[in-house]
Amino acid sequence: MTVSCEFTALENGAKLPSFGAKYARDRFVAIVHSVTTVSEMRAAVDAFVSAGWGDLSVVDNYNDGVPEYWEDEVAYIASKQTSGPAVARTRD
Repeated sequence: MTVSCEFTALENGAKLPSFGAKYARDRFVAIVHSVTTVSEMRAAVDAFVSAGWGDLSVVDNYNDGVPEYWEDEVAYIASKQTSGPAVARTRD
């Protein structure tokens, strides 16, 4: 089972759920929305990667599709990747 949590920007921080320490980080997915600029996106990526989230998606507005900073996001998340599963995935 994978746990998915939705966040509005960094409003509530990037903490894993309290039970998160018991499981591998690839079992957690964060969806961060209402992020409108590249600098906000990078701050969100840094916070969520540091907090131990396995997969991450940062978007501006769900209704607008891919955010204008999408290519920057994919590259930035990839630059944070260590070993193991990819943390950035493209959408069709």
